[in-house]
Amino acid sequence: MTDKLELEQLEMSVKKLQLKCTFRQLHDADIHPGQFHILMMMAALGRCNQIDIARNLGVSGASVGTSVRRLEKAGLVEKSVDKSDMRATNIELTEKGKKLAAAAKTNGEKLTNVKYKGLTPQQIESYSEVLQIIKDNVQKYYDELEGRQL
Repeated sequence: MTDKLELEQLEMSVKKLQLKCTFRQLHDADIHPGQFHILMMMAALGRCNQIDIARNLGVSGASVGTSVRRLEKAGLVEKSVDKSDMRATNIELTEKGKKLAAAAKTNGEKLTNVKYKGLTPQQIESYSEVLQIIKDNVQKYYDELEGRQL
C-alpha cells in the first residue's frame, strides 16, 4: 500500500519529468521557461499588449516587458504602435514565433498522450475524480489561509 508521502514523491517525479521534457524543447529553441509561457499566451491571445499578458499569467508587467524584449531580440515577437492609441504598443508573434508556438502545442499534446498511454477510459475518469477532490481540498485550505491574519 502506498502512503501519502510516497504518493507526493511520485507526483513530484512525474511533474519533474514533464518539466524536463518541456525544458528540452525550450533548450532547442533557445528561450527561457518564463518566456515560453508568454509565447504560448501570445499564441492564445493574438495581437495584445504587455498588460494583457501580465493579467492572464498573473505576473508583473515589468517581468513581461523583460521577456518580450528577449523574445523580440530572438525574432519571435514584434512590436507595433496601436493605431487607436498612439501611446500604446501592440505585441504579436512573428511567423517564427507562430511556428515555435505551434510546435510547442503539438509537443504538449504528444506529452499528454504519452502520459496517459495504457490507461483505460475508466481509469482516466477515476483519476479525474480523485484529482478534483484533491484540488477542492487544497482550495479550501488556501481559502482558510487567505481568511487568516498572518
